[in-house]
Amino acid sequence: RFRSLTELSADFYWETDAQHRVLRTTHGAKHGPINARGGQIGKARWEIASTRPDAAGWAAHRAMLDAHLPFREFELARLDAEGVERHLSISGEPMFDAAGTFIGYRGVGKEITARKHEEALLALEHDVTRCLAEADSASSGLKAVMRTICLSQGWPSGRYFAADEEAGVLRFSEAWGTPDPAVADFIARSHAMVYRRGQGLSGTVWQSGEPLWVRDVSKEPRA
Repeated sequence: RFRSLTELSADFYWETDAQHRVLRTTHGAKHGPINARGGQIGKARWEIASTRPDAAGWAAHRAMLDAHLPFREFELARLDAEGVERHLSISGEPMFDAAGTFIGYRGVGKEITARKHEEALLALEHDVTRCLAEADSASSGLKAVMRTICLSQGWPSGRYFAADEEAGVLRFSEAWGTPDPAVADFIARSHAMVYRRGQGLSGTVWQSGEPLWVRDVSKEPRA
């Protein structure tokens, strides 16, 4: 009955010891665990590779644990085996033995990746709308939108190729990049590039009329 109730209210149950090291994590049948590189048993959460929170966020969380206080909906994120960022929300309470000695924490957690993606998409839509509304030209609006999208995704650069229907090619039009010499060189070399229908990733999308997502362009033979 306890396991059934836990699965109804959470995706997983967890316990840590007095040094905040993970002792066990039990996942519900419908939730896939995030297999951290090197494992997580025997490690404190901040010792396991994560993308969120930042150092200050972890420090605040550690202070709460060291004070043996209960906590609710602490959010963290990790990359899974495919490199996808997955977000978790955990809640926990301290445990004490019969003598009142602190022996660790127990708690539950939920995966909130879908919710975080929806929130990020809504924020991005608002930012893009603002960029277009404030732009004084098509060029400045395009650059502002590329900058907003790249910063939201952690991408170092973005390029836009415009269709030259008469010549039947895509030509470089605009770009945005982080202040990095390698990025600047990449963009500079892009100025002379053209794509015909079906050529490269851009030409493939132009030909099909469908969006295309590639996780690692450096390993993509069509790039």
